Amino acid sequence: MKKQIIKALSFIAVFALCVSMLVPLGYSEAKAAEKKVKLNRKKITLTTGDWKKLKLKNLDYEIDDIEWSTTDKAVAKVSRKGWVVALVKGECTIKAKVKATGKTYKCKVTVNAPDMSKRVIDPEKPIVALTFDDGPGPNTTGLLETLKTYGVTATFFMCYSNGSGFKVYSDVVREVYNSGCEVANHTQNHPQLTKCSVAKIDEEVNGNADKLADLVGRGQKFLLRPPYGAVNDKVRQNVNVPMILWSVDSLDWKYKTQANCTDLIMKEVKAQVRDGGIILMHDIHKTSCEAVKTVLPWLIQQGYQVCSVSEMFEARGVELEDGVTYSKCITAAEYKANKTK
Repeated sequence: MKKQIIKALSFIAVFALCVSMLVPLGYSEAKAAEKKVKLNRKKITLTTGDWKKLKLKNLDYEIDDIEWSTTDKAVAKVSRKGWVVALVKGECTIKAKVKATGKTYKCKVTVNAPDMSKRVIDPEKPIVALTFDDGPGPNTTGLLETLKTYGVTATFFMCYSNGSGFKVYSDVVREVYNSGCEVANHTQNHPQLTKCSVAKIDEEVNGNADKLADLVGRGQKFLLRPPYGAVNDKVRQNVNVPMILWSVDSLDWKYKTQANCTDLIMKEVKAQVRDGGIILMHDIHKTSCEAVKTVLPWLIQQGYQVCSVSEMFEARGVELEDGVTYSKCITAAEYKANKTK
């Protein structure tokens, strides 16, 4: 009996020893497995508009098992599937939290603005042209900084003397030109050309073009935006450059005194913007220039390449003709269809 008790106790002791050894071993294995889980990238460098996929390695999970977040949604956003899109120059951290364990994994994101001299517009992806009328003015330089931050260009339709115009802000015309944006013509004094004589049309259009050329150089053709979008046969027959209208009217001039101006402008843009579209805004309004800080990241998030009018039409292989009006460009789908003909 005594031997049986001793034998039983020995068995229990051995069993307990084995259990005590197995628990730490299992724990260690669990910790080791946990350490193997990591993001596929610890840091990434993107250019505004770029996309990159992040995912957790060595972990089986469904989409809803991970909670993705960003420390600065103005710089880069992340989708519920781990896709990171770069919005504006800066730095942020993308976090992936495993809901079951509470463990968080991090990736440092650096976003750079593109080198505008090397930028290529992809005609097979959505494009939209951003345009500004009635300047330059006291807000234009700040607006250029915003465009530079997001790595985009725009077309500026300028008046010599509409309010101040480049009669006063001549240096700003050069700033716009040197930034890589497009300098364009909006007449000298902003008259409705359909009500002007042939001589007056010539004075307003060609006179303004001459003054722009004095500032940014000869030998180039300045696109024209007729004030108020007013065009008739007389104007077409006496204007020897392409005329650019618009397909997206932000109505920023109408909303400039409203407390929720940016929200109202965004509502118009969201409702009207399409691939190949031309957005109308005004850099003479401070509220419009502020709204651009909201408009641009939204456009980029939707996948639009934002550029000047000439860049968009050139990318899509559309030659702008003198005396013809354009309110939009062909779409990516139309461009692809033309390539197959």
